[in-house]
Amino acid sequence: MLSQSAKREILRRISVHIGYEVREGDLSPDIRRAVTSLASVLKHLSFLTELQRGEKTRIEGSVALRTASKLVGRKDENVALDQEISKLHTELEAKIAEVSERILGAERKTPVPPGDAPVGAGLVQLKCPRCGAPVQLPSGSYLKCQYCGATLLLEEMSSQISSAIRGI
Repeated sequence: MLSQSAKREILRRISVHIGYEVREGDLSPDIRRAVTSLASVLKHLSFLTELQRGEKTRIEGSVALRTASKLVGRKDENVALDQEISKLHTELEAKIAEVSERILGAERKTPVPPGDAPVGAGLVQLKCPRCGAPVQLPSGSYLKCQYCGATLLLEEMSSQISSAIRGI
């Protein structure tokens, strides 16, 4: 089930953009679906951020892992993943601003042009890039597809999250 705290956080961010508190019950069904989608993306993105932070802490705390990371160029991979996660956060904020503008447009009775209106996508579900099965949020450092057994890296999931953000 979607975390209510993620949905509250999206509504809080929308409220900041608009300048007053927004309540889900006051929103149109399309906007509510967009908020739910954004909350799902935020939940996945927050989890990837925490996994990356935990991996960095684990490596920094171990001399052997730090040395091994330097030898195999892992530091460059971590920088690239940090940049990708930062880009996803920026895309999410842009979508939140877009939804905020839709809310303001509806209140002003000014319709948002059809090409500019985000589609009220459903709940974002990450999928295994190997077999297409839904992937549950992991409890460890890697995602493991429970259907085909593929071990998935954070980098593989970030492109799906980026596509989900753009699709909202």
